[in-house]
Amino acid sequence: MLKKYLWALICCLMAMSLVIASCSTTETGVKQEEDEQEEVKIEVTEGKTEVEQEREEEITGPEGPQYGGTITLRRTADPNAWDPFFFTGFEGTMFMESLARRTLEVGPEVFDFMTRFYPEEYRGGALAESWEANPEMTKLTFHVRQGVNWQNLPPVNGREFTAYDIEYHYHRMLGIGSGFTTGSPNISLASFRPISTVTATDKYTVVFDLKESSLQLLDQLTMDSSYGYIECREAVEQWGDANDAKHAIGTGPFMVDDYVSGSSSTFVRNPDYWRTDALYPENQLPYADKAQLLIIPDDSTAIAALRTGNIDLLDNISWERVARILETNPDMLKAPTLRDGIGIGLVVDKAPYNDLRVRRAMQMAMDLETIAATYYGGTVDPKPAGLQGTIFKGYYVPYDEWPQDVKDGYAYNPEGARALLAEAGYPDGFKCTLTAASNADLDLYQIAAAYLSDIGIEMELDVIEASSYITTLRAEKHEMFTTTSTQNAIPPRVNVNRRYSGHPNYTQHHIKDAIFDDLTTKILYSLDQEEVKALCKEADMRAIEQQWVVDLLSPVTYNLYQPWIHNFSGQNLTELGNLVAWMWVDKDLKASR
Repeated sequence: MLKKYLWALICCLMAMSLVIASCSTTETGVKQEEDEQEEVKIEVTEGKTEVEQEREEEITGPEGPQYGGTITLRRTADPNAWDPFFFTGFEGTMFMESLARRTLEVGPEVFDFMTRFYPEEYRGGALAESWEANPEMTKLTFHVRQGVNWQNLPPVNGREFTAYDIEYHYHRMLGIGSGFTTGSPNISLASFRPISTVTATDKYTVVFDLKESSLQLLDQLTMDSSYGYIECREAVEQWGDANDAKHAIGTGPFMVDDYVSGSSSTFVRNPDYWRTDALYPENQLPYADKAQLLIIPDDSTAIAALRTGNIDLLDNISWERVARILETNPDMLKAPTLRDGIGIGLVVDKAPYNDLRVRRAMQMAMDLETIAATYYGGTVDPKPAGLQGTIFKGYYVPYDEWPQDVKDGYAYNPEGARALLAEAGYPDGFKCTLTAASNADLDLYQIAAAYLSDIGIEMELDVIEASSYITTLRAEKHEMFTTTSTQNAIPPRVNVNRRYSGHPNYTQHHIKDAIFDDLTTKILYSLDQEEVKALCKEADMRAIEQQWVVDLLSPVTYNLYQPWIHNFSGQNLTELGNLVAWMWVDKDLKASR
């Protein structure tokens, strides 16, 4: 019965691909959402303060940014913490800063910052103005930005930020100095294993001495991450930690004003923030006088709030919901966010998956064009991608540049797939089991199973609770598993090391490929960015040719935001404070709606 259902589903998908691709309100395999329920009114305090009225007079003109107003966003739950030792989240980025950040001065035509992580060339200094490594990659030196002050709140009272604050932070996080012997239980200390000491050599220089070469550590220290936000030493010393909204003090663009559990976090403009707008150098950031993070667990309620203008942007919305929202709010702005690809991972040191012909046949069984047009509603590119995905320009080999014989291995060709299986010694196919995480896209994997059945491969799904899925894989009893086919979020250098090189946390494929491992080693320790790009492209093509994963494409979700929000183009919200500092509100347009 299940098989008949799946075949009926596949036939329906094939028959209706053009219809559904042109009709964004039709859903395929997705439970009908109750977005049409009565919209819930969420009250947001919008009264103008004296500061807001004064900032009204500082408007730079109709073609430039405006000061004042409130930017309101949605969170699904209370903050994890207010102190990075306890792993703070979005709220922490509003009032604290790290060593580096995204260089938002770069326009979306260069790099769109739709992912959490990004390559080295798009990182700019924040608390650290610049940094360098010695040729042996055993010493990392950061030069602290001068003129940065802590927020003017007791007990720190606006003193200057120095290298000693960075030293204290990492001593505390890692348990390696300043009286700390035990690091934070909320970060992977293994990631920092190469660090021997962290030493402020003067007010504006801090040095990380390493026990072994590690360019990857430099990536970790200069990318956005919760462990990298610097807490106020005086607050920790006075209260034992800074894990209370009342003790949350940083150097960032906003200051904590109020926190009501289960309701909202409210931030006000830091009048002493050091940063200015690169396009308008005379303009001090942030532009908004207030930022509110409303806690709205229910998606339908959040969408209602977006529709009625009670929140200004909403991220990670499915294409089905976006279509319905734009029917009632056609002036809403949207930006696509490409997610990691979905794939079937194969254990390639065991038969039958140790034969490239079998791996190729499994890919050729997948009709990616029909899946893209139907299951994904025409929102995704039907062309397959390699290890690196298609986000980081210059680090991957575009599909159009693949050799024709490689393209043929990804083209829908069930007859050719059956011939390859027969050539490999499996003329009647075989039976197999896919170990699947319970939070994976099980509908999509059932569709994949139906396509495999067409070439004689009978794949059953063994669904494992998400909480124990990785533990199950590490027991190494699987033959296939649900995984990512491409990585659109992790920076290329880190991605290559993790995915197929025998990295201890990513060994489910059992890949032992000398060519790929050699490329990985060169990539990890090259200081030449152009060389890194060329090597990443080589590694990408090696993974594409070897077909270690069956590619099921990369889904797209969307960020939707109000037309009165400017200086935002849909970027990933991980560095929330950094983004909100740039945003400004067209108050006249907002008032007219």
